[in-house]
Amino acid sequence: LTFAFHYEQLKWNFILGGAYNNYLGTHFGEIIWAKFASNGAIGHRFYDNESQKMDAHIYLKTNYELNNRFNLFLDMQLRQIDYETTGLDIDQRTIDTEQSFLFFNPKLGLNYKITDSQRLYGSYAIGQREPVRNDFIDAEQGQIPDSEFLQNIELGYHGQLTKWRYTINYYGMFYKNQLVLTGAINDVGAPIRQNVDQSYRQGIELSVNYQILPKLNWQANASISQNKIKKLTESVVNYDEGSVQTIEHANTDISFSPSVVAASTVSVTILKGLVADWQAKYMGLQYLDNTSSLERSIPAYFIHNLRVGYTLKPDFMEEINFKLLVNNLFDVRYEANGYTYSYIYGDELMTENYYYPQAGLQFMAGMGIIF
Repeated sequence: LTFAFHYEQLKWNFILGGAYNNYLGTHFGEIIWAKFASNGAIGHRFYDNESQKMDAHIYLKTNYELNNRFNLFLDMQLRQIDYETTGLDIDQRTIDTEQSFLFFNPKLGLNYKITDSQRLYGSYAIGQREPVRNDFIDAEQGQIPDSEFLQNIELGYHGQLTKWRYTINYYGMFYKNQLVLTGAINDVGAPIRQNVDQSYRQGIELSVNYQILPKLNWQANASISQNKIKKLTESVVNYDEGSVQTIEHANTDISFSPSVVAASTVSVTILKGLVADWQAKYMGLQYLDNTSSLERSIPAYFIHNLRVGYTLKPDFMEEINFKLLVNNLFDVRYEANGYTYSYIYGDELMTENYYYPQAGLQFMAGMGIIF
């Protein structure tokens, strides 16, 4: 069920809305074949569990035009989540869980129109989010994941000249109990997350669009950020002693959160209907876990793609278009994801990294017909 009411009066604008959703899911595994069946039988469920999630929320969005230059807005959301799961998972662990969450998420902001082509904006918001199903079933026995609490600040400037459009934005995201990737995966290859007490993500985002010539355009964007965990306790299995050893870390980088990300696209209209785009993408170094260890990291990579499109408009149909996409134009060898596992053996800390290599030079062609 979803609903919304919209009301406008002079300088005020209101939207009152909400939704109610109920999700029911059964998760199970059945024996479909076995060479040596012992006491098993075809169709036997070797694990079986059920989940139910109720999600209901109501929100109010308000906007007030103070004058021709100032615009104020206030958004508020009240959200209730009830989550329950019962049964055994694939590891034959009992995953009975019953949790409820009530969140109030407000957002306050303003826009200031400096001139017709320049604008300042800013906002402050609180956001809260519940753990997902995998966070519950992948948690260590006896541990229950907490919900995330976020305070978010946004400050930005947007401008436009004859051939230029540009935006600069600062963001600060300050977390309590953020759920971050640990660098480990579960038995089916899904990444595992855990709560960290205090962490933050803050940085500067830049974007620019420049119409160099009537048929030549350049777009670019970049993000420079810090993504930190103030205090982290790492748990490492000690196979020499058959125990778990803890290692304390301070002010470490959040996993899979590069400090520099950038992209650029140059578009040129070669002939009527023939357009080519040269894309360049840079991804900075990423850590596989939250310890800021270079031995557990994904190196930075820089790749280029070429996209060519040609459109015909014959008399007998509306449009025929042809597309050619050449990815990884210079056949760069790189990895974009992975996971890691560390342990103590022979009085030494051992680390094993596993990477997902990406495709080299590749082509894709397509054709579309519109009648």
